[in-house]
Amino acid sequence: MTEYLTPKGREKILEELQFLKNVKIPQIVERIRLAIEMGDLSENAEFETAKEEQALAEMRVKNLKKIIQNSKVVDHKQENKNIISLGSKVVLEINSQKKEYTIVGSNESDPGQGYLSCESPLGRLLIGERAGQEVNFKTPNGKVTKVKIIKLE
Repeated sequence: MTEYLTPKGREKILEELQFLKNVKIPQIVERIRLAIEMGDLSENAEFETAKEEQALAEMRVKNLKKIIQNSKVVDHKQENKNIISLGSKVVLEINSQKKEYTIVGSNESDPGQGYLSCESPLGRLLIGERAGQEVNFKTPNGKVTKVKIIKLE
C-alpha cells in the first residue's frame, strides 16, 4: 500500500532513521555490553530493559524503512495550487472558529499541532476542494458540521 508523504515528512522520517541507527541503537548496544560485563544476566534488570529497548528500536527502524520504501512524496508546490492536495495549508471555519491545518500523509498526522491526515475523514473530504467552498462534514457522533474553506496556500 502506497503511503503519501510531504517532502518535510520524508525528511523527518529519514532523520529519525539516522538517529536510531547511528545514535540510539549503538547506545543501547553499549548498555547491553556493560550489563553483560556485570555477570549474572538472569537477575540483571538493566540487561532486560536494554534488550527490550533494542528490540523496539530495531522494529522502528524496520517500520521506517518500510514507510520510505512504500511511500510516494507529493510536493504541493508541483501540484495545482488552487486545489487542496497533500501539503496544502488551509484555514477552515468550523463552528465559527478558525482552524489552520497542513494536509499531510498519515505518518505525519498530528491534528493538535495543525497536521491533518489526508486519510482522516475531514482530510479526505477536503482533498480536491477549493478556497471559498463549503463542505458538510459528518463527525464520528453523526452530527453534520459545515466546514468553510477560507484560505488555501
